[in-house]
Amino acid sequence: MKTLFSICLIAVLSASTFAQTKRVAVVQFQADKLIESGDMFGGSDNDITRHFTKIAEDPRFNVMPILEQFHSLFFKDFAPKMPVEVLPENVVLNNPAYKNFFQEVKKNPTGQKLLALAGKVDAQQNVTIKGYQPLIEEESTGLVATLSGTAKNAYQVQLMRIFDDQADGVMFFSLGFTMGSKKSLLGTLSGGTVQDGRMLAYGDIRLYNRKGQKVFAIRKVGFSEQKYDRVLGSSIDLKPEDLLPMCESAAKNLFKELEESFPKMTRKVDAKL
Repeated sequence: MKTLFSICLIAVLSASTFAQTKRVAVVQFQADKLIESGDMFGGSDNDITRHFTKIAEDPRFNVMPILEQFHSLFFKDFAPKMPVEVLPENVVLNNPAYKNFFQEVKKNPTGQKLLALAGKVDAQQNVTIKGYQPLIEEESTGLVATLSGTAKNAYQVQLMRIFDDQADGVMFFSLGFTMGSKKSLLGTLSGGTVQDGRMLAYGDIRLYNRKGQKVFAIRKVGFSEQKYDRVLGSSIDLKPEDLLPMCESAAKNLFKELEESFPKMTRKVDAKL
């Protein structure tokens, strides 16, 4: 009789624990190839933008391996240690509504045209892990966002509805790069030269609950070991083969920073979902 009672008690406790387990769906793993220049460089902003746009569209500037490292770091090292369960990728990526999500956004001609003009979606400048949908900035605001249906947290809510019966929240991962200074993100000008200019890799990780409300937003950065000094007003001579090693170095330091901070920052996330 006691044995039967013990078995029933264990079953009840197990069911209770299972019912309380919070789950999240990872819906974005994306990298922006367009390097931001900030205030690092002198001269025309248009010239700088054109230069980095060409770099972003150059197939030699391949940041996919860096994004794959970010992806592997999360699913192999971070996810198992989180106090919430992360839905298996195949469950998310094979969901028909999720697979058609971006196409549904593109059905709005006015919104898509404005989004294209705003430069929010560019297949040549953004790469995603295979199977993930290319997503517009999740917190778009203003006229473009309103007309395209991405105002405020509409994206999060729409994605959450897709996994409403499977998850309690949705997670977004994005990676980007900026030319900055280790002393100041805007660069330090001294003697007509940008001193200690380095590549900065930044990783954004955001989690939203069922209502589309932000549970947390993490941004961590890493600087490259290599530096780049440029005489103020001179032409930009950085090529893909120069920039890619800097991006790899910066990302390596970013991932080290995330390894230290991510577990601490997500320790009690289950209580906020």
